[in-house]
Amino acid sequence: IVDSIPTKYKALVAIAASGGQRWGEVTALRAKDLTVERDDTGAVSAVRVDVTRGVVKTKDTGRLAAEPKSEAGIRKVAIFGGDAVIIAEHAKDLIGDELLFPAADGVGFLPQTTFVRHWYKARLAADRADMPFHALRHYAGTRYAQTGATTKEIMVRLGHSSEKASMRYQHSGNR
Repeated sequence: IVDSIPTKYKALVAIAASGGQRWGEVTALRAKDLTVERDDTGAVSAVRVDVTRGVVKTKDTGRLAAEPKSEAGIRKVAIFGGDAVIIAEHAKDLIGDELLFPAADGVGFLPQTTFVRHWYKARLAADRADMPFHALRHYAGTRYAQTGATTKEIMVRLGHSSEKASMRYQHSGNR
């Protein structure tokens, strides 16, 4: 999917698949919410993502940034490897309050309907027509569990306030 999605959305997919952020959390991210860490050679070693808000849409107000559903939703998520490189490259020219993934007007929040047509094409190209965007969050939880993370650590990473919610995001292994 990452290979087939347009370049401007690769970092969005990387954040969701590696960090486990919800759609509203990813689309609320601003340049100031990222900290890019580099090693002694200057290569990207990690990107730290501060999750402090999420975009919600209401009939009365349209799209606006709001606090996460629970206190557990406010968190820092570290992303490493190739995904960190993709994210750092995407954000390199952005500063301060600039949205990482703005709407076509450059300042509004990206509507999921704008993204989804690219998502559908990319998942078809990857032979994964069955995969909704939210499956990336499940993928992130499962992959984190496979590294040996405890249920509590997975809860923190995904912003869950209950073990039951966290367990729904682990789909393989012997837990």
